[in-house]
Amino acid sequence: MPENQHRMKTRVLKGTQNPYFDEIFTVYGIAANKLREHSLHLAVLGFDRYSRDTILGESIYTLGTTDDLINNNEKRSVTLPLRGRDEISETRGECLVSMAYNRQSNSINFALMKMKDLPRDSTVGLADPYAKIYMLYNGQRMARHKTATKKKTTDPTFNESFAFELPAGHTTHDLDKISFQILVLNKDGVTRNEIIGQVNVDADSEQWVSCRSQSGKQIAEWHRIMKYV
Repeated sequence: MPENQHRMKTRVLKGTQNPYFDEIFTVYGIAANKLREHSLHLAVLGFDRYSRDTILGESIYTLGTTDDLINNNEKRSVTLPLRGRDEISETRGECLVSMAYNRQSNSINFALMKMKDLPRDSTVGLADPYAKIYMLYNGQRMARHKTATKKKTTDPTFNESFAFELPAGHTTHDLDKISFQILVLNKDGVTRNEIIGQVNVDADSEQWVSCRSQSGKQIAEWHRIMKYV
């Protein structure tokens, strides 16, 4: 950090709460007089073959903490406490969502209309935003749709509609177990795409409750985009 240009990853160790890696990584190209401006960001993750890895803990170590490292070229061992990722309430803009439940087809029409006030990246400026929309049942992802990418904008207009069909055997009694998650991402053709933020439309949200009680009626509402945690 702060450029995040160097990213290294250990191998995965299975079935242990006390992993021993014994791995060495080397970062090149940092001048001694710039060392105080840099930090190491260590993130420990639980590997998941089928979904996003779980962040178990994180720690940040400032390289300019000790003169030994800078002036004497000495090896230094440090023990870093792992901390959970704090829940951050910082908003990342807003998005307009329109929803309707169709009782006859047992499906949900989910429309992502537009977003506004997305954050600018400090290095690349305007993002190329797009969104992934998930339908969840009891907190588990069941289906996904993805929007088109909009180029260089903080106020993208999507106007895209998607149909989420409830699986066979699910009835209106299961609707209070359905929720939605929107991940807002920045398209990056060079490195992995960055998550800008997220929106959760929970089962007890006013919009989704209204949709369930008024079959066929399209109901629109603005939602704050929160920092992804």
